[in-house]
Amino acid sequence: MVEARNVRGALVRAIARRGRRRPHPGRQHGAALALGVLAVFAAAVAMLSASVALESLAAPATPRPASGWNPGVRAEPDLARVRDRILHWYAGHLAQLDGSDAFPLTPVDVLRAVDLDAAARLRFAAGPRAGSTASPWRSRRLAIWLSPRSDDRSGFGADGVFRPDAGVTSSLEFSSEALEREAYAVSERRLRSLATMQELRFVARLRADPDHDLARNWFRAADCRNPGDEPPCASSADRAPVTALMASLGQPFAGGPELDDARALNAWGDPNRYDNLPLDGDALPAGDRPPYAMRLYTTTPFGGTIDVVAVQPVE
Repeated sequence: MVEARNVRGALVRAIARRGRRRPHPGRQHGAALALGVLAVFAAAVAMLSASVALESLAAPATPRPASGWNPGVRAEPDLARVRDRILHWYAGHLAQLDGSDAFPLTPVDVLRAVDLDAAARLRFAAGPRAGSTASPWRSRRLAIWLSPRSDDRSGFGADGVFRPDAGVTSSLEFSSEALEREAYAVSERRLRSLATMQELRFVARLRADPDHDLARNWFRAADCRNPGDEPPCASSADRAPVTALMASLGQPFAGGPELDDARALNAWGDPNRYDNLPLDGDALPAGDRPPYAMRLYTTTPFGGTIDVVAVQPVE
């Protein structure tokens, strides 16, 4: 804009100097033409300067980093972005957040954990842990809302219903149930994968046995005191982690899936365990006669267990 004013000033001074001279018939036409060209040039410069000024106003002065994004907004779609951000963080802390009846963090702690500013209008609340007797997991109702009031009293009641206070301009409710359902399914798939590995190993060892002894239980070592590269003997009382089976997954099981960390833990981060030495009252078949079996299980944060049984394949 300053450059445009300078150009227009120079044009005005040039026209003033030219105006003090005596006009000449031959020069009047040339002067008019020059003035026309200069006027067009000045208009173009003014338009260019205005365009640059508008672009500078439209563009943000400093890009705002994603980690410092502050949803101090009025529209519902922005609360949806906040919800997605909280759920992404929540998924990595399911055992901590849903593992007990009391929610372990304050609303400010949660918003700080996901790099959101709670000082202005954004609020968060977690409801009581809930779940049906038919459901093997527990979850919570969650809510975020915008309120300008420092004494806002919105929140969940003991009945799990969210009640917004006066002055709330926008709110959004959601739940951790889908996350817990997926964690349960992932944990069960890992146990089934372990069971498949043990069944394949059973068949491989049986085929490699010169005697092809059908009475041999390949789910555990023949000598429990000296297992060697066989699966160590463990009862349910031992709560043996599946990492103890790693030595038994070698030859002749070459080329099979490895027992990596993902299979060693459930989706909540707790160990997967096994039981190949049944005790009285256990659900496994007797250990001295086929079909032989191995129990693979894990404990959920809600006090239950997920059980999968590897059974001797029919040869």
